[in-house]
Amino acid sequence: MRDGVAWLPAHDEIAAHTLELSSEDALRTAHSALGGTLARDAGEDTQQLIRAGRQLEAGAATRELEGVYRRLVVASRKRGERRRPADLAADVLGEAPAPAHVRRLTASLPIYIRFGLTTGRRVAAGAVAVLAALTAGIAVLVTPNPPPPDAVLIAVAQTEDGGGTVYSVPIYREGWQALSPLDIRAQGKPRPELSTLAQQSAVAFRPDGSTWVYQRTVSDSGELELFLVGEKGIEKRLTTSPGDDAQASWAPDGRSLVFGTVRWNPRHRQDLAVLDLETGRLRPLTQNNHSDLYPRWSPDGTRVAFVRLFLEMRPPEICWITVDARVERCTRIQGYVPIKILGWYDSGQVLAVVDSAAQEMVARVDLGSQTVRVVDRLCRGVISSPDGRWVACIREETASRALAWYVFPVDRPDQARRVEFGSMSSKDFFLVWRSAGAPSRYLERVEIVGPAVPIPLDATHRLRVRGFDAAGHASDIPVLVWWSADTAIATVDSAGTLEPKRVGTVTVHVSAGGWRHDSVRVTIQPPGYTTVLEERWTNNLSTNWVPFGVPRPVLTTGPDGVPALWHRGDSTYHSGVYSRRTFTAARGLGMDALVSTPIDELQWQSVSISLNSQLDSAPLADWDHRTGSPPSAPSAGSDVCSMIYPRGDGFLWLQRVGLGAGGSYGLVLAEPWLRSGRWYTVRFQIFPDGRCGIAVDGQPLWRSDSPVAVDRLYRVRLEGKSVRTRILVGPLQVWEGVRGDVNWSLLDRQDAASRTPR
Repeated sequence: MRDGVAWLPAHDEIAAHTLELSSEDALRTAHSALGGTLARDAGEDTQQLIRAGRQLEAGAATRELEGVYRRLVVASRKRGERRRPADLAADVLGEAPAPAHVRRLTASLPIYIRFGLTTGRRVAAGAVAVLAALTAGIAVLVTPNPPPPDAVLIAVAQTEDGGGTVYSVPIYREGWQALSPLDIRAQGKPRPELSTLAQQSAVAFRPDGSTWVYQRTVSDSGELELFLVGEKGIEKRLTTSPGDDAQASWAPDGRSLVFGTVRWNPRHRQDLAVLDLETGRLRPLTQNNHSDLYPRWSPDGTRVAFVRLFLEMRPPEICWITVDARVERCTRIQGYVPIKILGWYDSGQVLAVVDSAAQEMVARVDLGSQTVRVVDRLCRGVISSPDGRWVACIREETASRALAWYVFPVDRPDQARRVEFGSMSSKDFFLVWRSAGAPSRYLERVEIVGPAVPIPLDATHRLRVRGFDAAGHASDIPVLVWWSADTAIATVDSAGTLEPKRVGTVTVHVSAGGWRHDSVRVTIQPPGYTTVLEERWTNNLSTNWVPFGVPRPVLTTGPDGVPALWHRGDSTYHSGVYSRRTFTAARGLGMDALVSTPIDELQWQSVSISLNSQLDSAPLADWDHRTGSPPSAPSAGSDVCSMIYPRGDGFLWLQRVGLGAGGSYGLVLAEPWLRSGRWYTVRFQIFPDGRCGIAVDGQPLWRSDSPVAVDRLYRVRLEGKSVRTRILVGPLQVWEGVRGDVNWSLLDRQDAASRTPR
């Protein structure tokens, strides 16, 4: 890594150079070996299979790659994903693969997998249907595949013989013919295999659309129980209890259900329960003396929203609870009474039926801001699609006063279409929403970004988390719960800020609402730092510093006879210096600087001090150091820990100190004595987690939320303007590590107070 005229070893450069010196055969062998190891340990982990496949592709291990690709397709089908084999092949081959390579890989699939026969049952069924499939294949070759629908509407009518007439209608936003009738028979497809829906109520389809759950009263308990209808219409009873079990909602991965139950309450007030379908384990989610109604699982998987009905003199509230029941929040909506949760519109809003002034309406409710956006005031018997983007409901016809089913997108109720099912009226049939079967982008995995080095005992550390969906794409994490396995060694707050208590090693856990979990081992080491620069301004300026600007900075003597740097900037551009040496921040980087800022005018009087990684050696070497500002590195981001006072020209900015780091910025009020000219000490501290803290005379002012990069080289940069005054920087000290003589935890407590719900 270049550092002025010198070179420093850096791991990335060593690795890159090793790869450059390796022969093509050696590289292919290494890729193949790594791919084989990843594949051997992958099991049915689709992300690891993709990583293994990319290594095998780079290693030209064709046969092994085909085996991994075959495993990926089978594993994806078992998870309920419906992506095309060609899309999965593109994932394995990496960025922008050649179409010929994709075709080669898909052609390697056995024919039974290409036809989706990935289980023994499907293979048997496929053998019977081979002739029909081959015949249909001819039509497929000449007919382009239609795009997947946004949702699927199921229309169900009971026939006189006790059976049912069932049609499914694909719903598309593109090409939606607003105000025209939605003809079930003309635009739908008969679904005789779903005829049992005619005798079932409160139907909820699994996210992949393959099976469904419903509720009915049974004779042995005399109460409502839940039943699962699986492949071939085979029915399985899910609950048996002395009280009602009802209002089921699916987890986005299709493995669990949340539903209402009165089994635990002697007064038959409804609690919420979660049932794991694979293990049969049932656990309470809420237990109280209220009634928790209409649960709906969030699309990311972390929370369940519901309506809480209080059986005392207080209005109902909309609530959500994490699936591990650790965090619960309730919202009372001013001017509205919640009646029913229909579903989630997005990660922060629910679609609900609310009442205002004795009129029911459909509305979107923001769970954070508690704002209500009314969607429709005419609907009754409302049901929403699984993604919360479509609504079906019964409206009264304006002219005839007859009731009819209507369907519309939630964001455009004016585009409602009347549903027609032959000559039947709305009371002769009902509607159910079914998922379109597209892969759900729920939160599949969370990953703690742990510290790269041990944490000093006297420094807090902000742990960060990344979330990924099933396809490996970045995913938001709306709620996190942290805890430490040994609070005697370290504690961790709700924001992931770890506070060491004593030397040792501890496991820190994080849970995305109980939905997904990760942990990391963290080592706490004794405090310590190493002084890497001590500048008293008694030697030649050019020994440790490179000056820039016109007029040039000079050394002088400040208040109390203290030697100092006077930057002397006198116009638009700053004058100043930057350090010849660079410093590493992996285990922390800090600086104390004595500063004097006698401000007596409102223009061109300021000081800017920073730990700065944006000064690259090559551009600096080509710069004349007189015109403009110091050039930044080509890839420079916001990796600067800085303070400027005053923040700008004018009276307002005279009262502000500007602070910045990692893309986040802060302003604090400037005490009047700052402009008196007396000396004060500014502390800069980059912590090992990348946060930047700034203190004045030992009192912490601010710490950044966004981190700076700790794998870059930093310089000290001192600059500013000093027209008709003498703004000075006195002796300074730079260290690598963290000094523990400032109580930064005061800022953590302030942050925690600001996060406390009101």
